[in-house]
Amino acid sequence: MRAFRISALLAVLSFPASALSPADFAGEWRGENGVHVEQQAYGNGFHVILTLPGDPPRIEAWLYPGGHDGMFAAEGSGNPLDGDVMVWGRLTDQSLILYRLALGASGKIQLDRFDRRAEPDGMTFHLERRQGPDETVSEGRLEMVP
Repeated sequence: MRAFRISALLAVLSFPASALSPADFAGEWRGENGVHVEQQAYGNGFHVILTLPGDPPRIEAWLYPGGHDGMFAAEGSGNPLDGDVMVWGRLTDQSLILYRLALGASGKIQLDRFDRRAEPDGMTFHLERRQGPDETVSEGRLEMVP
């Protein structure tokens, strides 16, 4: 039991003292499968443009702090039940995740989840695109464009 407590304490102490901010994900990044990200920090929020494989090929949003810690609401985001698109972001200890929710013409859900993770040796991405019952997943590394 003592060994478990010591290893748990070491695990907690190994996390960074402060969480990342959207500014830590700023810049222009290119990845596999045509993934391209441009992000600029603005005050407590950020502007992001994602170019992704599939439909829609581009997601652009201005995001500002939402009502909960680590949550970001997109300017102009709407209600999918009214035919609008809802976009929001979430910041975790090591990831900045962008979500996009819409309903297709047939009423099927279209949900995109783009997760960028800060790693010790750079940045990785994990993309999930769901259209109705069909889901595609893509992941890889992101390289900063000089």
